[in-house]
Amino acid sequence: MATFLVTSNLDNTLNDGVITLREAINAANAAGTDDVIEFAPSVGTINLGGMSLDIDDNAGDLTIRGNVQNPVIIDGSATDRVIEINNLGGGRNVTIERLTIRNGNTGGNGGGIFNNSTGTVTIIDSTISGSTAANGGGIHSQNGNVNVINSTISGNVAGFHGGGIYAPGGVVSNATITNNTAGSVGNGNGGGAYNNTGSITVRNTIIAGNIDRDGVSNPDVSGTYVDQNNNILGFSAGSLNFTNPTTRILNSASASNILRPLASNGGPTQTHALVPGSVAINGSGATAETTGQRGFAAVETRDIGAFEARAPEISVTGNSVNITSGDTTPDTADGTDFGSVALGNSTSVTRQFAIANLGSERGLSLGGNPVVIIGGADAEDFSVAVANTVAIVPNGSLPFTITFQPSDIGRKTAIISIVSNDTDENPYTFTIQGEAAIAAPTANSAPPPLPTTAGATLVAAPTEIQTLSRVLGQETFTLRNPNAAPLTISGITFGDNGNLFQALPPTTIAAGETTTFTVQLANDILPGSYDTTVTIPNPPGDPLTFNLPATVSLPTASGVAPIFEAKLPSNTPIWTNGDDVLMGANIDGDGRQWLNGGPGNDQIFGNLERDVLTGGTGDDSIFGGKGDDWIRGGEGNDVLAGDLGDDTLIGGLGSDRFIIGVGRGSDEILDFTDGVDGFLLEPTLTFEQLTLEASGNSTQIKFGNELLVTVIGVERSLLDAADFAALA
Repeated sequence: MATFLVTSNLDNTLNDGVITLREAINAANAAGTDDVIEFAPSVGTINLGGMSLDIDDNAGDLTIRGNVQNPVIIDGSATDRVIEINNLGGGRNVTIERLTIRNGNTGGNGGGIFNNSTGTVTIIDSTISGSTAANGGGIHSQNGNVNVINSTISGNVAGFHGGGIYAPGGVVSNATITNNTAGSVGNGNGGGAYNNTGSITVRNTIIAGNIDRDGVSNPDVSGTYVDQNNNILGFSAGSLNFTNPTTRILNSASASNILRPLASNGGPTQTHALVPGSVAINGSGATAETTGQRGFAAVETRDIGAFEARAPEISVTGNSVNITSGDTTPDTADGTDFGSVALGNSTSVTRQFAIANLGSERGLSLGGNPVVIIGGADAEDFSVAVANTVAIVPNGSLPFTITFQPSDIGRKTAIISIVSNDTDENPYTFTIQGEAAIAAPTANSAPPPLPTTAGATLVAAPTEIQTLSRVLGQETFTLRNPNAAPLTISGITFGDNGNLFQALPPTTIAAGETTTFTVQLANDILPGSYDTTVTIPNPPGDPLTFNLPATVSLPTASGVAPIFEAKLPSNTPIWTNGDDVLMGANIDGDGRQWLNGGPGNDQIFGNLERDVLTGGTGDDSIFGGKGDDWIRGGEGNDVLAGDLGDDTLIGGLGSDRFIIGVGRGSDEILDFTDGVDGFLLEPTLTFEQLTLEASGNSTQIKFGNELLVTVIGVERSLLDAADFAALA
């Protein structure tokens, strides 16, 4: 395949160092291959000098392709037809793409293009206009098919048949055929399209606003057609085939209610833009082209015809200042911050806003009901007034107002949402806010009455406390004060297991604000369920009450399920066989526990005071509880935690893990082996928060200034992040 580049606007065959279109066609005729002719960006309008451009049909297929950036126009200068495809017996297919072919004039057939061959002529993204001939003012093909895709046929004239197109067959897809004229008094048919033999398939196409001068009134079509789907015709007289229920017959000689005049609307060729609200908008059906003649992709459903209207563009302004979609920072400059409104005087503040359609081709459809929707935490304190408009025309706008009239004091916020067919800002949202305050008394007047007082409201209740034995459990709840004065919350009580729970000290909630409280579960209790009921005194309202489930579980570091549980009095040594769970009793005073798990995978829990805890053989988990404990893992892969107090830990034989936490005292580890043993960090604690410092031949592990662990006999250089892991 050969490609020829046209570099000149001239029409000659001189050997002058440039290539004209006529020279490129002659070269393609001689090449005998499938060829492409393209145009340099400098080429614009080519005015022919009185002779048509002749394409021989005995070579390969030929494509003549214009530029996207710079329009290429081939002008016949009204002295001859523009393009003629000669019949030399080859049946060459010719494609015209992104070109304007205009002002052809001949007493014969085909003013714009005359196809005298059996090959197919295909017109893509092009406009054929202002040409005159006996038959086929725009295009005439006696034997070869004509395909018109995403193209405009407009303003052409035939003395007899087919003002726009005269063809035996082909496909017309997403084309606009309008303002063409056929015939004279008593002669001719088909101002838009004329089919002489066979049939032409038509889909998603406008054929309307054409003229038939012979008095029979077949202005738009004449002949046999396949009405595939979703066409718009001015009149169907002249053909019995346009019966598809998706096709619309206007029964009108004018197309001004759907099309604008031929004009430069962007893209490489002139087009007929769609009028706002045209029935062609979003009207295409099956097998529609994906782009329009100008190269723009379909916005929603492809429009009928060659023209695809560009997307609308929504904009919202307040005080003539643009408000960005998604804005969450209200501002007085654009009216989204309503400022302060005094309660007690029935006052309100109203702001002016506008929705604009900055698009020039497609209406902005508004899909909300109402058009402007108010949502968010304090939506009831705002109201909107807007016309119930379905769409905003191109370059049009719709004003609306928002009024802020709060019901109680405090900062009020809401979210504005506007649903539309904008392609990248749907919905269009922004935040508004206002402040409600008590009105100050004026001179010689009594102060305004305060709003009716009420108790606090529960904004968010806790769900469940889930924690491990020896780990503090807590949950939060949030209260809101709806009053015009501060509200004090005190005396929170608990039902069952109430002695194990505590709440933060009494708290004052500022007028109109919210405050979060914390409920804590004691960390020195045995595993089990400790559900309770929380009651909050709430004058002058009724008390607020809610259930709070709480569960304390055994630590799962060793993966051992409880089999035996022993609760032991003070100073009672015990040694057991098997997989045991040993728990010391809560005994004040000396309260020392002497627990030895013996053989087996044990879980051992000390309690108050100084305990002596030994795992024995097996993979044990040992927790010291309160007091300064002495803990030895024994033989096996053990997990050791000193818990509260300054504890001494010895892992013994095996790969042991030592639990480290904050606020639990300063422990000593006597037999840590790097690469064998390791550390487990309690939740919320990470290695990056720790400081490792040398202390002689030992290493101190700190959290800020708090000494957590001293690792005896292990130099600082031996410890790094690989020795630490999170406690599961």
